[in-house]
Amino acid sequence: MPHPENGLTALAGAATVALQPADDAALWGSGFFIAPGWVLTCAHVLAPHLRPGHGSVFHVRGSGPAGGPGE
Repeated sequence: MPHPENGLTALAGAATVALQPADDAALWGSGFFIAPGWVLTCAHVLAPHLRPGHGSVFHVRGSGPAGGPGE
């Protein structure tokens, strides 16, 4: 019988995303999908990068649904 934590680990992994600039591979931090089209992260992750004149285009990258690739 599968251990219940295995399913939870897969779901948590699928909900975790990386936040990074659109023109660079540097990682700013991470967040979690909390609803369709919504990502929750801490202010200190994005605030330094979204200052006026600093540029505001960034990527949200994740593994997609449990068991499948996505972006």
